[in-house]
Amino acid sequence: MRVAVFGFLSGLATAALPLAANAVPTGPDMPAVASSPAIEQVAGGCGPGWHPVPGHFTPWGHWVPPHCAPHHYWWP
Repeated sequence: MRVAVFGFLSGLATAALPLAANAVPTGPDMPAVASSPAIEQVAGGCGPGWHPVPGHFTPWGHWVPPHCAPHHYWWP
């Protein structure tokens, strides 16, 4: 008789286990806030001290693709 009662109670506990696992929500019921990216694009993606140069043709007719150039016109 004890074995039958023990078997019945253990079967009942096993059946109720998935219900107990979902009794509490996993987190707060708040909307997710978008986080800012770790890398922030500045000055058209060129970085400090540089500026974007649009693609253009040279006086000799060659295409120069878009690139970054320093803010000064002389080289140190």
